[in-house]
Amino acid sequence: MIVCDAIIANSDRHRRNFGLVRNVDTLEFRIAPLFDSGNCLWYAKTQAEVGRRDWGFAVKPFGPVLEQQVALFENTDWFEPSALVGFVDEACDLLQRSEHASQTGRIAYLHDGIERQIEIVTAMLSVLRYR
Repeated sequence: MIVCDAIIANSDRHRRNFGLVRNVDTLEFRIAPLFDSGNCLWYAKTQAEVGRRDWGFAVKPFGPVLEQQVALFENTDWFEPSALVGFVDEACDLLQRSEHASQTGRIAYLHDGIERQIEIVTAMLSVLRYR
């Protein structure tokens, strides 16, 4: 969840935006799929902010900055950066259909922003592998 939110710049993850799913037959629990990620991809950035490549966003709920949240990971062996190859292009192809995302310059901004976030997360997680 933390990695996905970092990659898509989700600024609205809070205590009521993640949870567990219980199997009613076995009563076993599992982590729920991610939901309520609508405040992502720098959705509220103005054209001026897009133009100056402002990729800032607030992170929640485990710390005020991304690095603090990622530092909570005890094991990063599960992260495989090669699984993200092609993700940026695929995401931008889907976003082309959005009236908001397809505004002048926004798709290129989103492409570069998502690519940037993947690089940041990959670098942080690779450092944590050796601690």
